[in-house]
Amino acid sequence: MMKLKSILAILIGIFWLLTVVMSAVVAYRYKSAVAAQHQAEQEQQYQAQIIRMQNGQWQQLNALSEKALQTNLRASAQNEENINEFRTLLRRQKTCDLPVPDAIAQRLYRYTQDLRAGTMPAPAGGAIATRAGTVTAGHLSYCQAVLWIYPLLNAIDTANHQLQAISQADKLRDRETSGQQ
Repeated sequence: MMKLKSILAILIGIFWLLTVVMSAVVAYRYKSAVAAQHQAEQEQQYQAQIIRMQNGQWQQLNALSEKALQTNLRASAQNEENINEFRTLLRRQKTCDLPVPDAIAQRLYRYTQDLRAGTMPAPAGGAIATRAGTVTAGHLSYCQAVLWIYPLLNAIDTANHQLQAISQADKLRDRETSGQQ
C-alpha cells in the first residue's frame, strides 16, 4: 500500500508540476500576445496621426496652390485685356510700324532665344511666334515691342506668385517638421 501511495504521490506531483509549467507557458504567451497587441495599437495610432497630419498638409498645400492658380488666372485675364486695349490704341499710331534699331532688336532677339533655349526646344525655322505676329531676327517694330512688355511682365508676375506659394509651402513644411520633433 505504501508503494501505491508513493506512486500516487509521485503522479500527483508530476501532474501538479506539469500544470504549473503549462500555466507559466500560457501566462508567458498571453503576456507576449497582449504586449504585441498593445504595440500594434500604438503603431496604428501613430500611423493614424501621421495620416491626419499629411492630410492637413495636403489640404494646406492645395489651398496655397489654388490661391496661386487663381491669382495667376486673374493676372492673365487682366493681361489679355491690357493687350487688347494696347492693340486698339496702337492701331491709331502712325509710327507703330517704325522698326526698332537693329542693334536693339538683335539683342532682344538673342536674349529671347537664350531664355527659350533653357526651357523649350528650339522653334523650327528660327522665328519667334508671339501674339503680335512673327518676329524674325532684326525686324521688330515699336508696336511689337510694346505688345511684348505686358506678356513678359505677366510671366514675371506669375513666376513670383508661384515662388511665393513655394516659399509658403516650405515654411509650412518647416513649421510642421519642427513641431514633430
